[in-house]
Amino acid sequence: MKHPRAFTLIEMLVYTALVASIMTAVVLLTVAMLNTRGQARGELVLNENMEYLLYRLGYQIHEATGITTPSGTGSSSSTLILTMASSTLNPTTIRLTNGTATLAQGASATAYVLTSSEIEITALTFTRASGTPASVKIDVAGRVRNATSTYQTSVTLSSFATVRR
Repeated sequence: MKHPRAFTLIEMLVYTALVASIMTAVVLLTVAMLNTRGQARGELVLNENMEYLLYRLGYQIHEATGITTPSGTGSSSSTLILTMASSTLNPTTIRLTNGTATLAQGASATAYVLTSSEIEITALTFTRASGTPASVKIDVAGRVRNATSTYQTSVTLSSFATVRR
């Protein structure tokens, strides 16, 4: 009667090392995929918020009848004050407050936030351009709020908007 053949110690060590190598590769691949996903999500959220902010600022400027601040050609300000056709919306003020862009319409209006709490606006500058009708250059910079260094990303965008009325 023959005894069934068993694995030798060397064979067990080789198989264990092979399985450990495969498991290490799977774990490293998973970590890399998660890091890439986190980075891509941060960039997506930041880009969407920044593009929406520029769209909304452009819309408000197009709807205005005039620009009060910044006042002179070439002057810059972190606050944009617009004159609107409706007196209940005067003044319409856009400014950077604690890392968020805010919009307030009317003298006693409460400002509301134009961007997600996931991003921080690091710079918002309005520069008055020459010409009639009034126009302004918008420069905005932002980053993902409370992101680890692995997921941190920042974006700087510029746009021009002109009063249409």
